[in-house]
Amino acid sequence: TVTVEDNINPTAICQDITIQLDGTGNSIITANDIDNGSSDECGFSSSLSTNTFDCDDVGTPVAVIMTVTDPSGNTATCTSMVTVEDNVAPVARCQDFTVTLDDTRTASITPNDIENGSTDACGVDFTLSTVNPDTFGCAEVGPNTVTLEVFDENSNSGTCTAVVTVEDNTSPDAQCNDITVQLNAAGVATIVPADVHAPDADQCGIDFLSIDTNRFDCDDIGDNDVVLTVTYLNGFSVMCTSVVTVEDNIAPDAQCQDIDILLDGTTGVVSIVASDVDAGSTDACGIDSISINQDTFDCTLLGANEVTLTVTDVNGNINTCIATVRVSDDVPPIALCQDITVELHGSSPNSVAIITASDVDAGSTIPCGEPGLLLSKDIFTCSDVGENDIYLIVSNNYGDTDICFLTVTVLDDNPVAVCKDITVELDAGGNVVVDAGAVDNGSSDNCAISSYTLSTTTFSCANIGPNSVTLTVDNINDVEATCGAVINVEDNIAPVVNVIRFVDVELDSSGVGQVSASAFDGGSSDACGISNFAVSRTQFSCQDLGNQQVTITVTDNNQNSASLSSNAVVRDSISPVVSCVTNVIPLADVSSDNVLQSSSDNCGALNLNVEVDTGSIQCTSTSQITTVPVRVTDAANNLASCSVSVDTLCGGVPSSATPSRTPVGSASESPAAGSASPTPAPSSTAILPGQSPSSTTSPEAVGSSLTRNIFDSQQNFVGRVTLPQTLLGFSVSAVVSSSNAVSSISAVVDLRLFDRNGDEVFEVNQSVSVCFVPNRDADISSVCLGALGDEGYICQDSCLEASDSSLYCGNVSQFNTAYTLLFNHPSQTSPFLCGFVDDIDSISFDSSSSGASSISSGFSILFLLVVTFISCFYI
Repeated sequence: TVTVEDNINPTAICQDITIQLDGTGNSIITANDIDNGSSDECGFSSSLSTNTFDCDDVGTPVAVIMTVTDPSGNTATCTSMVTVEDNVAPVARCQDFTVTLDDTRTASITPNDIENGSTDACGVDFTLSTVNPDTFGCAEVGPNTVTLEVFDENSNSGTCTAVVTVEDNTSPDAQCNDITVQLNAAGVATIVPADVHAPDADQCGIDFLSIDTNRFDCDDIGDNDVVLTVTYLNGFSVMCTSVVTVEDNIAPDAQCQDIDILLDGTTGVVSIVASDVDAGSTDACGIDSISINQDTFDCTLLGANEVTLTVTDVNGNINTCIATVRVSDDVPPIALCQDITVELHGSSPNSVAIITASDVDAGSTIPCGEPGLLLSKDIFTCSDVGENDIYLIVSNNYGDTDICFLTVTVLDDNPVAVCKDITVELDAGGNVVVDAGAVDNGSSDNCAISSYTLSTTTFSCANIGPNSVTLTVDNINDVEATCGAVINVEDNIAPVVNVIRFVDVELDSSGVGQVSASAFDGGSSDACGISNFAVSRTQFSCQDLGNQQVTITVTDNNQNSASLSSNAVVRDSISPVVSCVTNVIPLADVSSDNVLQSSSDNCGALNLNVEVDTGSIQCTSTSQITTVPVRVTDAANNLASCSVSVDTLCGGVPSSATPSRTPVGSASESPAAGSASPTPAPSSTAILPGQSPSSTTSPEAVGSSLTRNIFDSQQNFVGRVTLPQTLLGFSVSAVVSSSNAVSSISAVVDLRLFDRNGDEVFEVNQSVSVCFVPNRDADISSVCLGALGDEGYICQDSCLEASDSSLYCGNVSQFNTAYTLLFNHPSQTSPFLCGFVDDIDSISFDSSSSGASSISSGFSILFLLVVTFISCFYI
């Protein structure tokens, strides 16, 4: 094996080089950059000891060793000197700048004023920066372009430009002069800016001058402020004010004219004014006044007279001229009249008024001398009252005359009004009429009185007391006079008393009844109004049952009063509260003394009447328990009931069994001990046409009820009727309670009816009559006639006792009565309405003891219950 080895080192040859830094301040070299012909037979690779350079390497050359290595690992080295240079200029950045001239009108800047963040990778040496130009004066006011030059650490330089705005902010001080100018003959004066400018020293110079006013006329006489504006070359405008005094020293042009004048025919005097002799005097600035030294002439100045006209202009300059005034007297008399008013004096019928010519003369004259005066009429009487046309004749010393007309108004003196105070009384209607003559106390007039008028003639209740009135007296010439009087109005008429003769007073649960006075008022009246309505007694007790006479006193607003008697009908409608014993009583032992366990009444339990009806019960051979009703009535015949258990064993001992005590007409449990049993409600059966008795249904009366007591014409209690309010299925039971023999009772009731849906169809405002026949089996027939529109039919207002069994009321007990109301719709075979009794209007009855009597709707209604409709049951 032949092993070939290479042990010969390569040849390394280097060269020195110069390199440039880039814009970031860095530079990179490779081995090829310094290799100057290195070699090896087998080839080689090269590496450098350093290949990167930056700003720190600028200036001093850097020794770089290149190592040459052949494939066999043989190496050789050489050294190269690398010189690093920075030839990249810095980046100059400028900013605009504003500089202001100082008081010497110069300004300077530094590079820092323009510098705006110039940069260089190797750093900027700002101490070397320059700016050109850097000084400024007036000529440079405004924008100027300057150049900033900056140097980096290696003396490279860069430039940028900026705009330096030079400002002159120091305002010059402009100076003005005050001057005086004279208006010319045309009244005008002019000036130029230089007339008011006082020169100033400003290094930047003046561009031009201007003033706000350069022309003056008569309106500007005196001091005038003129504003001078000085505009400098640097753009400043400065103002100052000059006082320009304008003067007018030119006299006006006075022009006169001669005139002829006549003396005034009335006064003998004539006057002139300056304008009469002025012939058109003028002045550029205007004339303030013209005057004359003589303006009045009379008879002593007849002929030619020299008059001086003085003309003064508005600025006080004066000039004069002479005029001739020729005065003449050639004027007839002038009559001047005036209307006058005179009053008649003296007593009727001799009242007169006398006038003279001087009374109506308004200054009639002749130029010289006194005129003569003559009236056409100078005496006036009552017949001349009003306006009278007359005339005045005026004459002079030469027989010339003139006439004027005038009106003499003749007045009648005011009448003399004399009054007196009076007293009057209102009539029954609360009014009184007063004639004016009643307050006249001798009024008079010098001619005659035509009428008397009173300011107020009608008085009413509102005028009770003193009333001030005015009497007006008119004479025949419509002249009036007034006087005052007091009319005292009195009300001495008592009120009219109307009372209700019988007023019901119901006792309450404590046995006390209250009634107000107004309950007795039957329409009492008084023209002036009622202030008080009083009754002698308002409270009653059980001891007052029946009629109690009371006195009603009515007092009007003026304290007049009247009285009338009435009757308080004291009633007790509250039933006793009773409970029967619960033990079984032998028939033989039953009595009114042992059937009650407890009892009470608002008027006291001692006055209760207890009745036990065992008359129809027969004793039996075996023990049988039956229920016996117990009726308890108080002093007012108010009824309460309960029942006891009775053993009918003849002579037997009561059973120990507890009897069943179901009240008649009720399926409920018996009441608890100590409470009153409800009044039994008898059943009634309505048989519709076409039905048989076996197919009928027995509707019941349920809900609240209306109760009325029945009294005869002497106010004696007869009985009581109770009507259930709610009608279900249109068959209703009513209960009549009476201790007297009443053969029949009827009532008139109001009904409200509803359809199948519960909507109210109509309210029967007119009354429907129904009948109650007590104490026997009865057939009651109410024939359905009389259609009410399309809403259905109601029963006619009649109630007949008949043998017709189509409507059967059923058996009734001794104290119970049934009645039936039936409503049919013509298109159906069964009723379609249901409703309730809304009110009881009246009750009438036949009694074997007292005869037929009735209680009308005037009878006090105890209460009205409005029961919410619950449901309807149809047959």
